Amino acid sequence: MYMAIKIRYGDAIIEADTAEDLKTILSTLGQINGAIGAVPIVERLRSYLKGLGGEHERFLRAVNDAADGLSEEDARAVLGIDRKRLGGLLKGISRRASSEKIDPDKCVLIKDTVRGPDGVRKYHFRIATEMKEAMG
Repeated sequence: MYMAIKIRYGDAIIEADTAEDLKTILSTLGQINGAIGAVPIVERLRSYLKGLGGEHERFLRAVNDAADGLSEEDARAVLGIDRKRLGGLLKGISRRASSEKIDPDKCVLIKDTVRGPDGVRKYHFRIATEMKEAMG
């Protein structure tokens, strides 16, 4: 019994049955990137950032600048907005990313859900690794 080799390449998951198959796939991908200019995820994220509105970008930069990310309460305080407005902001960030074929939950913003002692659901936001790189 064997297990397929899986790797993440941009937004795609690539499976190969053997190490030799994997080498062939990676070689082909390298040729495609050089030949037809497939845009790596970090470059797409840089382009995505340029197209964001001021408040959306301000939110992402605030989360990026916080060492451990921001809680929902801290994010609202930094931006001076209420919970409903924050929800709209998150929806806008997600929609824009999806329209540019970027997975918003893996490549832009990671939202962790935490239950407080009172059972109330709270959120904590972190910037995805690829987005951190794109923000430079």
